[in-house]
Amino acid sequence: MKFVNLLNVPPGLTLIAAAILKGYQLVVSPVAFGEFWSPAWVGISVLAAEFLIGSLLLLPVVFGKWTKYIGLTVFGLFFVYTLWAKLLGETSCGCLGLVEIPLPVMSLIDLGMLVSLSAWIIPQSTLNYSSPKKRVIATSLMLISGFAVVSLVLYESSIDVKYVQAPAMHEDDFVADSDFVFIKPDDWLGKRFPLARYVNCDEVFSGKWSIVFYNEGCSKCKVLFDKIFAHEGKQRFLLVKVVSTSPNTMSDTEYIKWRSLPSTNEWFVESPKVVDVSEGVVLAVKSQL
Repeated sequence: MKFVNLLNVPPGLTLIAAAILKGYQLVVSPVAFGEFWSPAWVGISVLAAEFLIGSLLLLPVVFGKWTKYIGLTVFGLFFVYTLWAKLLGETSCGCLGLVEIPLPVMSLIDLGMLVSLSAWIIPQSTLNYSSPKKRVIATSLMLISGFAVVSLVLYESSIDVKYVQAPAMHEDDFVADSDFVFIKPDDWLGKRFPLARYVNCDEVFSGKWSIVFYNEGCSKCKVLFDKIFAHEGKQRFLLVKVVSTSPNTMSDTEYIKWRSLPSTNEWFVESPKVVDVSEGVVLAVKSQL
C-alpha cells in the first residue's frame, strides 16, 4: 500500500483523540468544561462531531472521495479558529480538553493535518465497496455519536454547581451541599472576600493581602511563585491550592501563608488568579502580579 494512501490516518486519529480528551474533561472536571463551552451542549456536540468525522476519515468507504473534502473543511475551520483565538488574546482553544497546548502549536498541528489530507490519495479499492455496507457503517457511527450527545448532555445537566458569590453581610455555608464549586473572583470586586472560612485565614481581614489561587503542575503558577518569593518582606501573600492531591509541606512565614481549599468539594478556578484585598475587601483581580 502506498504511503499517500495512509495520510488520512493522522487526521482521523487526531479528531478521535480530541473527542476522547474532551469526554475525559467532562467527566473529571465538568465545571471547567461547562464554563469553557457555555453552554456545555455545544462542547458535547463538538465532541461527538469530532468522533464521527474522525471515524469517517479512518473509514473513507462511507463517503468515498467526499471524505477528503470533509476533512479539509473541518481542519481548515480549526486552523482559522486557532488564529482568531490567538488574535483575541486567548491562551488555549480547549481543543484537547485538559491538555493545554499553546495556540501557535495547535495552529501548526491543524496546518499539518491540512497538508496531510491535501496529499492523501484514496485507494480505488476503497471506492468500490457496495453501498449497503456504506449505509450500515454510516448509520452505526451516527447512532453512536447521537447516543453520546444525549448521554453526556443528561450527565452534564445533572451536575449541581455552585458559583461563589460575595455575601452582602456575612458568610453563609453556601457551598457545603454542592459537589462542584466554581470560583469567579471577578464578581467579588468591591465586596468582602467570601472564602476566608474555607481557607482558615481570618488574617486577610486585616491590612493588605494578595490572595493567589493556584493548582499543582501549573507552569504559570511556578513563574508567579518566583515573583512572590522575590517580594517577600514587601507584600503579604495567601497562597491557596485549589485542588489538593498531596499534603501541603510548605511552612508559613510572616509574609507568606499556605492554605488549601477543603477536599470535601470539587473546586474550580482559572489559575493562577491573584485577588488583592484590603481589610478583607476585594480591590483587584488579575492573572499576574
